[in-house]
Amino acid sequence: MEGKILFVELRGCDFEQLNSEKKIREALSEIAKECKVRVLRTISHRFVPYGISAICIIAESHIAIHSWPEDGYVSILIYTCGKTDPKEALPAIKRIFKHSEISYKTIL
Repeated sequence: MEGKILFVELRGCDFEQLNSEKKIREALSEIAKECKVRVLRTISHRFVPYGISAICIIAESHIAIHSWPEDGYVSILIYTCGKTDPKEALPAIKRIFKHSEISYKTIL
């Protein structure tokens, strides 16, 4: 089994979007759909006063989102195994999160 990792950082993001547990969970669902993976379970936690951490456990591994709304920053980690290519999620990530800057790295 061969794993692939995509790590994405977005800056200049919308505070309200990054501080909404509902919107972060919806983003996880859209990203999983774009990667064509099977979602097993999604869990999330809202921090006080700001921030969300959420993880989507998928049959192929996991997708995690961590947000720092006060800094307009969100990080996304997609780890997949098998034939699934996590880079397929990039168009959805760019569409979902309003941002001014994006960077990403892949690890095979």
